[in-house]
Amino acid sequence: MKPTHQKDDHAVDAAAPTPVGARVARRRLRQLGRTLTPERWSGMSSDEDEWVGLEMQFTSAAASGNDQVKTIRIGDIIMSVTPANNPEFVPEYDGHLYDESQEMLRHLRWMMQKDKLRQDMFLIGPPGPLRRALVMKYAQLTQREIEYVALSKDVTDADLKQRRELNGGTSFYVDQAAVRAAVNGRVLILDGIEKAERNVLPILNNLLENREMALDDGRFLTNKEYGSLGAEANAQRLEKVSDRFLVIALGLPIPRYTGYPLDPPLRSRFQSRDVKSPGFDTQVKQFTHLVGKKVDRDVAERIVSVAMVLGVTTAGDAADGNGVDVPEFPATVDGAALILRDFRDVRLRFLLDSLYPYPLLPTCDPEQRSVIDATYHRFGLLETPARGVNQCPPGYHIIKIERDSATLQPLTVDSRHRIYTALVTFQHDATETRHVARVSAGPNPLGPAEFFVETPYASRTFAAMAILHTTGQDFCLLGTTKGVGKSALIRHLARNLGYTIEYIPLYRDMSSRDLLQRRATTFSGDTVWQNSLLVDAAVQGHMAVLDGIETLGFGTLTTLQRLVHEREARLPDGRSLVGPKRYVKLMEVQGWTREQMEERGLVPVHPGFRIVCLARAAASGGGAGAGGEGKAGSWLSPEIAGMFRFVVVQSMPLAEETQVLESLSPGVDKTKLSLLLKFANCLREDPDDTIKLLSNALSTRQLIRICRRIAYFPNENLHAAIHKVSLSRFLPSLAREALETLMRENGILLDAKPVSIEDLKIEVLPNRDSPTHLRIGSITEPIVRGSNPLLVPRVVFHENPAQTEVLMEMLKDYQLGEHLLLIGNQGVGKNKLADYFLQLLNLPREYIQLHRDSTVQSLTATPAIKEGVLLYEDSPLVKAVTKGYILVIDEADKAPTYVTAILKSLVEDGQMVLGDGRRIVADATSEPDDNVIVIHKNFRMIVLANRPGNDFYREIGDVFSCHAVDNPDMDSEMFLLKKYGPNVSEDLLLKLSSAFTDLRKLVDEGLISYPYSTRELVNIVRHMQIYPDEGISRILQNVFDFDQYDQASKDLLIETFQKHGIPVGLESDFNIKLGQSIDIGMPVLTEVWKQRQGEATGFAVEQAPIAFRGGWDLLTGKKWKDLERSEGR
Repeated sequence: MKPTHQKDDHAVDAAAPTPVGARVARRRLRQLGRTLTPERWSGMSSDEDEWVGLEMQFTSAAASGNDQVKTIRIGDIIMSVTPANNPEFVPEYDGHLYDESQEMLRHLRWMMQKDKLRQDMFLIGPPGPLRRALVMKYAQLTQREIEYVALSKDVTDADLKQRRELNGGTSFYVDQAAVRAAVNGRVLILDGIEKAERNVLPILNNLLENREMALDDGRFLTNKEYGSLGAEANAQRLEKVSDRFLVIALGLPIPRYTGYPLDPPLRSRFQSRDVKSPGFDTQVKQFTHLVGKKVDRDVAERIVSVAMVLGVTTAGDAADGNGVDVPEFPATVDGAALILRDFRDVRLRFLLDSLYPYPLLPTCDPEQRSVIDATYHRFGLLETPARGVNQCPPGYHIIKIERDSATLQPLTVDSRHRIYTALVTFQHDATETRHVARVSAGPNPLGPAEFFVETPYASRTFAAMAILHTTGQDFCLLGTTKGVGKSALIRHLARNLGYTIEYIPLYRDMSSRDLLQRRATTFSGDTVWQNSLLVDAAVQGHMAVLDGIETLGFGTLTTLQRLVHEREARLPDGRSLVGPKRYVKLMEVQGWTREQMEERGLVPVHPGFRIVCLARAAASGGGAGAGGEGKAGSWLSPEIAGMFRFVVVQSMPLAEETQVLESLSPGVDKTKLSLLLKFANCLREDPDDTIKLLSNALSTRQLIRICRRIAYFPNENLHAAIHKVSLSRFLPSLAREALETLMRENGILLDAKPVSIEDLKIEVLPNRDSPTHLRIGSITEPIVRGSNPLLVPRVVFHENPAQTEVLMEMLKDYQLGEHLLLIGNQGVGKNKLADYFLQLLNLPREYIQLHRDSTVQSLTATPAIKEGVLLYEDSPLVKAVTKGYILVIDEADKAPTYVTAILKSLVEDGQMVLGDGRRIVADATSEPDDNVIVIHKNFRMIVLANRPGNDFYREIGDVFSCHAVDNPDMDSEMFLLKKYGPNVSEDLLLKLSSAFTDLRKLVDEGLISYPYSTRELVNIVRHMQIYPDEGISRILQNVFDFDQYDQASKDLLIETFQKHGIPVGLESDFNIKLGQSIDIGMPVLTEVWKQRQGEATGFAVEQAPIAFRGGWDLLTGKKWKDLERSEGR
């Protein structure tokens, strides 16, 4: 046992009575101490100032022959330690938690006081793992079992009390964390109080106050002794709440941080404690301890100083509204210490950039950046990055990566999986010293990613990711704009290390439970929980890629804090993910077998498991706050910033981007490439918001697509290609004019020799009876033979120049192996174009129509009943992938984003995981596997969606080759209408086409909302062709009766049609037919009448009164106006 603690010389025994003079002297000494050593005295209340030399003391049961701790003492507080009944619920915090810090000992002493008083606690403080680590440390010291609940906005009372399940046709209730903790005497930890809805937590009020709660299964929790009641207690189904039950809540101060304010009745039931970041000396000691003995203390002091100064600037200066609101620096710099431990010569600015990416992002305004740069300069950490590169490089580059020489890979602690490692050789840029690191790897062959061009910028970024991976930290690739190559970099890292990627697309409505497990039902109707891809990756040692963390709702991502920091998580089905070290320790100390560990629901996390996040910095996202979306970049809260290390990815420098485009598009015209890159950089560097909107359409991904078309089709016009990828047809008029002006200023002009109508012909060679090739314009493609005729669409399509040009562009992308996205208003012929395209090439198709209730399951499996048994067959998507068909996905913008987001991984990464466990992959593995489906080389997707402005195009639209499908021009539309109405007069068809053209202009100007398309016009003409005797006014009512009750739209319609000589009353019961226009030729002179000069002719004038027999008033002052001739009556 350690000796009793000693107090400082100036401390006074708190128990002894002191005179007034002694209290005054002690107060003066405290003030002097705060002045000389503020870090030692920060965060201390007046009552705690006496405890400045605290020590932690243990007593063990030596007489019984074991080392079991019996009591723990901090200062004057002694707590007895009782062995846990379920040791797996006792946390194991093996990190260095400021062990020599007086601040931590004072916090632990206070927690012991509240525990002895049986008072629930609320630890409040800045974001970071400190408060949670403090609770875990306390539970470990006192051997208390815990129940941990990470709160978010989607937590319900069923997640806290009881959840109903089905098994064997019978429903039953399963106790959740709050009930288990109350019954078994555990510590209930509620992490993230500010993220839960205010109507959820009040269900715990009675449990907190009186230790009572009524459960859904009929039981009643009570703290009263009911042993004397006997059978009556059983009848009333009473359940005793353990005396050791304790609640500890963790929360952020509101309103300084974003969240829901604490409900007053709930707040009154807690005892609060402000847990601030430790003082300067304490953090420096922590940093030097993590780095090791050879660390330069000056480096540690400079890094900690930056962290504390930026934290103080955020907390204080901006609070009064007079300062600059600088984003808060993370509460801990442990991540930088881990990097410096393994890479002693790493550049210090790289450490800061990996912790604090804000000054590198476009969302950081100049005032904020100046304050941050001034702080960096003050402590000698303002290194000037390379020209054109935002983030400071680490100072190392990779020489080689090779498989570890060990022939037999060890097994994981549960003997289910193997552990793979690789040797990465780093070389310092300046000293050229080499450093070989053994890193976690995957089972796949090591090698670079396909089609990856490793430019100097990509090499630096790759080295930065490899360094973070070597230190065992999860990281986030933060893109300054869309399409800068985040996914390509991750694929390159995974391929070089042999990892299998679990691609997890995130979406706005995703709940915290969906990140871990998803509820499902078996064939018999029983409820089960299925592991998410994240949990599968954790168990199997894969690399989990969370794509789009900026889209998640408020508080959803932070529920993974314990998995990120401690590699532990409690799953909804009751099992627990635990780190491999703790798993082994439990087996050794408790003597449990692997079967017993599995029975207790313990699942070890693979040591090679990594989480990599992808995000766009400028997105507002769904996690801005409790009140909804915030400003751009608001999703990157201090809490999320403390979870990951960051690598900022921006557009490559001009020379390197040229190298990439030339490598991926061999033979591209150098002149066009130079013009394209000059124009793209002009857009990216322009400060105007309208121009920045356009620059997103010219990301590196889109530039690669343009260059491939230019290389493969030399006559491709750059002007048209830029309009195509930017979907300029659907841009606002101001943005469209700005785009046109900038292209003209940069020398990108309209094609002087556009494709003539005569050249836009569809020819089937040698003839349609025995077709072998298809030619559209100048593009020729072989026609597929031997296709299933039942799956090849057969449609009536009247060829016209405008839609023939779209078909030619589709054929170009088809030859380049692209997946197509046809986007446009309804009724412009997207389905007709897709079907006729497949019909011409004799390509079989599978068809899926999405809607708002579409699910991932419906995309991957189709329910069917055979012999009375519900079975799931392959969906059209799986059939198309397997057999090499064309998959047509209609109404893609109607489905939830998370459903269509899985298409991104299929298109970009060539992989998808099905609900039955099978996996779609791009390349076959060396060993045949029934659970692996290899994508057929002929598989393509044609996706149909409405015009931009929806979530689908914003999230994944740029992974497809987009084609804006608009209504045909007047010449093409007239060509089409003549096919549908050969007996309708051409003059009437021209009037109708002109009227509809004017209506579409009104839509573009925002005067009417409904975009009238060719579909409505064709329906009108078809009706006139079959029923020529019906009046035009009544036929038009078939389309425009929808607008009867919108007076403003109705007036505009009447005015537009009457301007073109078409009467539209929209409520007439009469048949009105347009008279035929007859050409009467030029006038012919027949007679000439002249007045004779000088002759006067007299006329007799007779006057008589007019008799009025009616009661009408005679209006004589009315002004007459000329009426337009609108019909022949």
